[in-house]
Amino acid sequence: MKSQLIFIIFITILASTLICENQTIEELDKEKEQIKAKLKEKNKKIDELNEELEEITKSIIITTEALNEKIDNIIKKQEELLNLKDSILSTEKILISLKNSISNINFDINKKEKEIKKQKNKIREKEEILYEIKKELEIRLEQTYDSSIKNDISNEEKIYLIDYYHSVQEEDLQLSNQYRKQKNRLKKDKENLQKIKQDLQDDKNRMKDKQKINDQIIENLNETKNKKEESLSILNNEKEKLKEKLDKKNNQKNVKKQQMETINSIISDLLKDKKRNEKIKKDLIEKRKQKTQIISKNFKEMKGRLQWPVDGNIITKFGEEVNEELNTKTENIGIEIKCKKNATAVTIMDGIVSRITFIPVLGNTILIDHGDDYKTIYSNIEGTIIEDKNGIKTIYSNTDDSIFVSESQYVSNKFKIGIIGVNSDGENTLHFQIWYKDTVLNPEQWLIKK
Repeated sequence: MKSQLIFIIFITILASTLICENQTIEELDKEKEQIKAKLKEKNKKIDELNEELEEITKSIIITTEALNEKIDNIIKKQEELLNLKDSILSTEKILISLKNSISNINFDINKKEKEIKKQKNKIREKEEILYEIKKELEIRLEQTYDSSIKNDISNEEKIYLIDYYHSVQEEDLQLSNQYRKQKNRLKKDKENLQKIKQDLQDDKNRMKDKQKINDQIIENLNETKNKKEESLSILNNEKEKLKEKLDKKNNQKNVKKQQMETINSIISDLLKDKKRNEKIKKDLIEKRKQKTQIISKNFKEMKGRLQWPVDGNIITKFGEEVNEELNTKTENIGIEIKCKKNATAVTIMDGIVSRITFIPVLGNTILIDHGDDYKTIYSNIEGTIIEDKNGIKTIYSNTDDSIFVSESQYVSNKFKIGIIGVNSDGENTLHFQIWYKDTVLNPEQWLIKK
């Protein structure tokens, strides 16, 4: 009987041990499957991030190609401008040659005009001399004739006088013929000179017409040159703006990537610290019990009903931001809320301050744990962060001594955690994020609709 009892007890203990071991193995298997699922989800997120980065890289390559095309167009415009300047220079040389030709023609015209004037003076002098000779001959003939009538002379003397008269008359005729010939020669010379002068004047007029045409060509070329220079200047400005935008987008991409890595690292560290998470969970439960107004709902149940962390307007939305001009995509892990100067950031729900830190570009950042693996992040908070001997950080406002908050501190709903600072554009903006475990959520879906 005693041996049977011992056997029964042994069998019972053995069965209990086997059941416990089976339960432990089942729990381990479940935990193993959960870890595998988490790893799978993590790998999926990593693949998505890699795809997003690849898309951003592709868009940068496309934008760079567009920039190179702009540069090629600028080089082409510069070459066209150089050719145009050569054409203007060549036309200006032609104009200079025309002006020299006109100047030479003017010199020849002046020279011929002087010759014509000289010939005119000669003709006038000859005419005066001939006139004097003719007048003298007429006087002599008249005197001879009067002398023959008045004086009683012999027939021989009359015959002599008549012969003399004829000789004088003949001499006068010869002089008159010479005068006429010389006058005709001078007249022809004058006509030739006038013709040469007229030809020169015609050449001069033709040169002036050519000069007008070339002046118009120069004017048109200069107008085209100015248009091309203006077009080139516009292209250069477009190139610089495109390059500036591309650099800015590349910088934003790198900054956002760095921000994501920093925040992911912080969230990852917080998730790994299970002891601290358990303590925060217990502290929250205890603090909420102590409050006169016990919060009946957890964070998850408040979706779409949470108050805003600051009064303002969203200027940067959550998620993918597409720039059609640069063909780039940027991933935003939070929202930017523009607000008034010296606006105060408040908690959207009660919780425990889990981390206070400084993140490049985002500035001073406060992370609040609201329990059930939900966290909110408030960035661009002005103030000074001080760490005590125990490694606990406190952020003190530089503008309001009554506002300060410390790590591990419980903060109630609508608790003032800091004054919002100024961003690089000189605007007062709050960068706000909501996380569930290691997943970032869209804050607009959680806040009250305005």
